[in-house]
Parts: sequence; structure tokens; C-alpha cells
Amino acid sequence: MLQGMRGLANSFIFKILFAILILSFVIWGVGDIFNATTKGTPVAEIGKTKISQQELAASFENKLRTLQAQYPSVTRDLAIKMQLPQTQMQEIVQQSLINEEASHMGLIISDEQLLNTIKGISAFQDNAGNFDPIYYRSYLQNTGLTERMFLDRLRQDMAKMQLLQFMDRTPALPEKIIEDIYSYRHEKRTAQEIFISSEDQISAVTLPTDEEVSKFYDAHLTQYKAPEYRSFVVATIAPSNLLRKVTATDDEIKAHFDERKSAFITKPSRDLEIVQSNSEEDAQKIATAINQGRSLEDAAKENNGNYIARKDATRTSLPFADLVEPAFNLKDGETTQPIKLALGWFIVKATNIVDSKEPSFDDYKDQMEEEILEKKANDLLYDETTAIDDFIGEGNTIEETAKKFGMTLYTVDAASETGQDPSGSVALTSPIATNILESVFSDNAEIGIPSLLEETDQQTYYVFRLNKIIDSAPRPLGQVKDDIRNRLIATKSAEAALKLAQEIAEKVNAGTSLKAIATEKNLKLSETGDITRKSGQLAPSDNEALPMTVITKLFATQQIGQAVTGQNNKGAFVAVLTGIKQVDLSKEDDGLKNLKSELTKQGGEDLMKQYLASLRQAHPVHVNNTLVTQMFPLSDDAQSE
Repeated sequence: MLQGMRGLANSFIFKILFAILILSFVIWGVGDIFNATTKGTPVAEIGKTKISQQELAASFENKLRTLQAQYPSVTRDLAIKMQLPQTQMQEIVQQSLINEEASHMGLIISDEQLLNTIKGISAFQDNAGNFDPIYYRSYLQNTGLTERMFLDRLRQDMAKMQLLQFMDRTPALPEKIIEDIYSYRHEKRTAQEIFISSEDQISAVTLPTDEEVSKFYDAHLTQYKAPEYRSFVVATIAPSNLLRKVTATDDEIKAHFDERKSAFITKPSRDLEIVQSNSEEDAQKIATAINQGRSLEDAAKENNGNYIARKDATRTSLPFADLVEPAFNLKDGETTQPIKLALGWFIVKATNIVDSKEPSFDDYKDQMEEEILEKKANDLLYDETTAIDDFIGEGNTIEETAKKFGMTLYTVDAASETGQDPSGSVALTSPIATNILESVFSDNAEIGIPSLLEETDQQTYYVFRLNKIIDSAPRPLGQVKDDIRNRLIATKSAEAALKLAQEIAEKVNAGTSLKAIATEKNLKLSETGDITRKSGQLAPSDNEALPMTVITKLFATQQIGQAVTGQNNKGAFVAVLTGIKQVDLSKEDDGLKNLKSELTKQGGEDLMKQYLASLRQAHPVHVNNTLVTQMFPLSDDAQSE
């Protein structure tokens, strides 16, 4: 088995699997992998595995940080609109499916396999390709992992690779097929083109009559149908509504501070520079160079040493326990002599020393008071909801209930199931609008009858009364008449542009030059430059770029001088084929190799998709898509755009 995995290491499938291994750290975030809480309603269930909301949230935040590092303009709202939460949910589902199957099959990774894999990871190797413990420990420190955490996770991911290595069986394609595909993709063509703007044809078309507008309206009623709207009033209560009812005494604040005091103590820390050497001789050379004024980093590079920098290091954060006392006995700016440890010789320098500092009560008083008030408000919430239920049960209205208990009251005249009012604006701005709308539009909602008090995952309760249902109906013709008229004009002008293009093409194919026609009709004639099937025009044209529909027709003909037509949303085109350029395969060795790699990759990806689909049958997947949406609401500004 181990030999099989070694053979797999250079394959494309192995790269997919190694990416899966890395993704498992990226998706959840290092700390969250091992400390994820499963409180609350699961956002998904894959076989026996339950995915918590915290896991999905951590995955989203990690991916968002990665995106923002590459593209600073990507905001949280934009990521949500781009369906990033749903994408990360699918990543987690795929991870969990493979974990479930590996567990089901009882796959076991031996200690020998685990050790050999660690030694083979390039990040843990020195310049000579040998395993270096200092790099290994440095990685654990930088990621915040204990060694046991890392080994357990690696063992799990190796089981995944063991499970999936059978997929590296994509058959090699014959060279002739690869050459034919490459020739097909890279064949180039050139053409002359003219563009006929639809807007320029408006003056040539007859304006739509009222009868035409009315006929179009009747034929497309569903396109102009307003959704069902519902009118309702809703009252919500959360701990924030109860803060006015709770207080905190000075004694309570002080007692709470004393309980939490240890969390605010400033731990002693310092910036450390550490040099490790495998021999005493090199360590002494490094020490001499440092004494002569060389920096630790330069001295290490010049004398076969390994350099590590640790900012804000604490006694518990150093990867080498035997270095703690020497490092923390240094004064600011001091450097140790070479120290012999099991992993070699070490030299340490300390700077920016921060001593332990006791927290001041005055500095944390406001924070302690807020925490006490929030806890008391949370504790009071249950009693308040019981009283609210009783008060409504006595026949009081939601408006009266909201006033008595200090609830937040929303009156909505008309909201669609997606939360818009008839103008398209957000109808309900509550943070739990999704929960409320789902209840308001449920079959259980009855006009005039208060609902039961319902709880959400956000520690917020709500009660509503449905006032009216406004049935879905077509908007009056008067409201959409101008829109229909403009659509008909656009359609007629586009048809006129295409008809003119087709007439010109017929003349060209009958023997008239495109240049002569362009001059006669005062249309701009341009040369396209090289065109390929895949990329379209390879260089900017001084005319409107040909759409792919026209390019496809140019590649469908072998006749130089043949005219073809097509259109886009701006107008119509006439293009005349002027040249065919075949690729010289004798000069395309790199391109052919890349194509072969691409086709192999596609085969591997297809296998992966098919395998994941089969795992879904063996381990049922249930994703709460409504909850996923609720977890990532857009900001008020984004909702109003």
C-alpha cells in the first residue's frame, strides 16, 4: 500500500487529493478543526456527520480572508451575493463524504506510513531534502497546532488518499487524437466585418401601435405578474430589549472582574530570534559572527544555520521547551551563547521585552458591567417570553403586547415572500426577517389570529399577525405600457438590423465585395485579425467585436470569401472569411504537452465528480439551505441596492 501511495505522488489525482488535505485545514481554520462546537441546529448532515453552523461560518470567514488578500475590493456583501457560503457548504460536504466512506471502510494508516509521509513533505525539509525537525516544529507553532492534532488530521487525510488512489487510472489518449484536438483548437482564421447597430435602425421601423402593445401584454401576462404580497404586524424580543430592565451593582461588577481577572493579565512576552545548527563548530562560527556585529539571520545563512523569528513569544508558545528558561532569562537585546539540545545547537536573542502586568479594574469596569447586564437580560428572556404568551392568550393585541413588554414592533403593509415591497425595496429590516417571512407565508398563518411566539437561533423571539393577503395578479397595462413599447421597438430594430445584414451577405455571396457595400451604405469595414474557436478575436478590432455565434459560422465554412451573419444585443454583423491558418505541430511541443496534461486532468476531475456522486447515494446528504441563507444576511445598504 505504501509503495502504491509513493507511485501516486506524481499523478494528477494525488494533486487533487493533496489539495483536499490542504482544504481541510483551510475550510475550517486550524483551531476550529479541533475545537468546533456543534451547538445549535446543524446546517447539514452527511451520513452520521453533523456540520455545525460554526464550522460553516469559520469556512466562510477563512475563504473570505483569502479572497480579500488577493482582491481587496471583495466585500462581505459581494461574497454573499456571489454565493460563497453555498460554495463553502459544498466543499465541506465533499470533505465529509470522503471522511464518512473512509471511516465506513475502516481504513488504517500505520505509524510507518505516517512518518514517511511527514518526512516527504517539502515544507519540513532542509536545502538538501532531508527532514529537519526545526521546520516541523516551526510549522506547528505558526499554525497553532499541537503535534497530536496535526498527526491525527494527517492520518485522516492519508486514509482519504488511500481510499481514492484507485481513481488514478485515467487511460492515456493516443497522440494522434491529441494532435487533432490541438490543431482544431489552434487553427486561426481572419475575416472582414461590418457592424449594423440596432439603434441606427429605429428610424426605419414603424412605432408599435396601441393594439400591438395590448396584444403583447395579453400574450405575456406572466412576465408582468406581481407576486403575492402579505400585510402583517410582527413584534420581536431579544436580550437587547431587556437591558433597560436589569441593573448591575458595583459589588457585582467587582466580583465579576475578580472572576475574569486572570484572562486580562498581560503575559510576559518578547520577540525572539532563534538560530539552530547541527554542529558545535557551525554554532561557534555563528556566535563569533554575531559578536562581530552580524545579524543572527545573516550569521545563520553564512554558516549552515537555520533562522527562526518569533514575535510576541511567551513561555508556552516556544516549540522547544528546553529553550524557555534561557530565552526568558535574557535582558532586552542580549544573546545567549550556543546551547546544546537534542535537536542541535541553539542561539537565542531577545528584544521588545514585555513584563507581566496586572489588569486595572477601572480599565475593565465598563466591559464587566456590559457582560453582567447581557447575562441578566439573557436569563430574564425566558421569563418574559412566558409572560408574553400569557398576555397574548388573554386576548391582547400584538401592538399592546409590544408596548407592555418593550418589544420591537414592525408594521408591514405589503411584503413578498422574498421580502420586497411593491417598489422593490426591503419591506422588513429585522435581523430575523428570513425567519419571520417564512412563518408569515406558511400555510399555518391565519388572517387576524396572532401566531405562537417563535424562537430563532439568534436568541430572538417573534410573534406576528397576518392582516391581509394580496393575491398575485398582473400589473395594470398602464403601469407597463412604456416598457412594452420600448421592448417592441428594440425587437423591431434588431430584426431590421439582421435583415439588412442578411441582404448584404447574399450580395457578397453573389459576387459583390463587402468593401463596396460598406462604402455604399456608409458602414465601417474592419479587419478582424487572427481568430480562434476558443478565444475569439486575439487582438482588439477597431469595430464591434464579433460574437461567438458569428465566429462559429466562420469556422464552419472552408470557402474563402463566404459571408456569414449573426447578431448580439447591440446589433447585427456581416463577416467574410479571408484566410485560414493551420497550426504547425512541429513547433508546438510545449502546447501539445500542456494539452495532454489538461485532458488527463479533465478525466481525473470527471472521475472525482462521479465518485462523489456515488458517495451521496451511500451516505445521504441533507443541507438546510434556508439556514445557510439565514446565517449570512446582507447588510442594510446591500439590501437597498
